[in-house]
Amino acid sequence: VLFLRHRLRRPAVIGLALALTGAALAAWGGSGGRPTSAVGVAAVAGATVAWAAVTVATRSVADRYDPWWLNTPGTVLGALVMVAVAAPRAHEWRGLTAGDGLRLVWLGAVSSAFVYAALARAMRDLSATTTASLWTLVTPLAIAVAWVGLGERPGAGAVVGSVLVVAGARATARSSR
Repeated sequence: VLFLRHRLRRPAVIGLALALTGAALAAWGGSGGRPTSAVGVAAVAGATVAWAAVTVATRSVADRYDPWWLNTPGTVLGALVMVAVAAPRAHEWRGLTAGDGLRLVWLGAVSSAFVYAALARAMRDLSATTTASLWTLVTPLAIAVAWVGLGERPGAGAVVGSVLVVAGARATARSSR
């Protein structure tokens, strides 16, 4: 809205409000009987603000560049920064099993390469509002995967929040067509 001059219709505003409320409720709802950490919530909130900026920046140039090349310079620079930050703990790599090493490669390849390229490609066909609202589906999906894959039972807040996120994403995507 501020940077791309995208006009929001009322259903999109309602959908975005539902999705944001749901994500916040899911975050504070916790899971697996673990207490919610204010520092953890603040870190995720900061990452969310950064992701919003990435969405806007990507949308502003997505129609002019190939999605893979659009993200390659930033991904390489980000990897170099992460290596520099992690360097003091490099000794921990000696203890990695082959399976853990493959998981790390998977994490880097999927999060750094595929996700950013998919986002850039989606931005060619979708508005930033629709893309951002669909991205909120990460919250309920991650909660479901954590439940199935890690045995972390979602709390009531996480379940209600997930329902709100799905409803909000649906309303926003429908109104942005």
